[in-house]
Amino acid sequence: MSRLEPSPDSLALQPAGGPFVLVRGVGEIASAVAHALFRAGVAVAMHEASAPTSCRRRMSFADAFFDGTAWLEEVRAWRVDNLAQLSRLLDTREAVPLLTMDFETVLAARRPGVLVDARMRKRALPEPQRGIVPLSIGIGPGFVAGATVDAVIESAWGDGLGSILWQGMAEPYGGEPQRVGGCGRERFVYTPHGGLFRSPCHVGDLVQAGDVIAYVGDTALRAPLTGRLRGLTRSGVPVQPGAKVIEVIPAGVEVQMSGLGWRPKRIAQGVLRAIERVHLPRAARAAPDKASAVTATAVPTSTGPKGWSSARANEKPAT
Repeated sequence: MSRLEPSPDSLALQPAGGPFVLVRGVGEIASAVAHALFRAGVAVAMHEASAPTSCRRRMSFADAFFDGTAWLEEVRAWRVDNLAQLSRLLDTREAVPLLTMDFETVLAARRPGVLVDARMRKRALPEPQRGIVPLSIGIGPGFVAGATVDAVIESAWGDGLGSILWQGMAEPYGGEPQRVGGCGRERFVYTPHGGLFRSPCHVGDLVQAGDVIAYVGDTALRAPLTGRLRGLTRSGVPVQPGAKVIEVIPAGVEVQMSGLGWRPKRIAQGVLRAIERVHLPRAARAAPDKASAVTATAVPTSTGPKGWSSARANEKPAT
């Protein structure tokens, strides 16, 4: 099997030239969603119109925005600045296209069948996206299933992580990240103000507490503790106040530094299940995966795009 072939149990949800899934964002969660859909045989593209500030760049496709291409666990993303390239990449499956033009330009040129907002913008209320496409999915807080989007995927740690909500909202942000080596928020560095982010360091570098890792304007940003850089925003990117730009993993702690993280993968599987339940023809729909620990209850069907079933399900963590 080549690096770009779909997995043997490919869903093959969409024919050549047909509807595709557009994932908004290029961070680790958006990248995991695009990766899962691509490996499932789904025609998928990503969208990011401005330079991403993602710091876990080895766990995402973010560097494709700057370098033109990036690999993530055997799947490649290509930056696409010309919409003429989109159809070719969707049909040939050489890579996941990363679109960089205005969002409205993309919609006007080729409207997707599914829109997944995976931008994970904690400080910005997402705009309503329901009705823009046949199926809109929002990941995490800020979205209202049945109002601003059709479905919401839970992003909070816990038993409900990755579950599908067809009504209501996801859990609010808890405020504190998961602890690694006994360190929580203290392993991160956030920008004190906006400006141009500059750094001579690289992801994976060993650093000592107090080392200057980067600058925002003339303000030095120092390592909060001794360890290894897992997160580092790309040098030369404009950042807003409060942006997470540096993550240091404490010395002596073994933790994943690259590839798809467990949480992003679980969220991505939730997105895939939501799309299956709406668009996968009933005759081809697989039995629910017991490992997903969810239950489904059928609800009335609605009309979707040509060739796509629209039977939906409410999903909640199994009790």
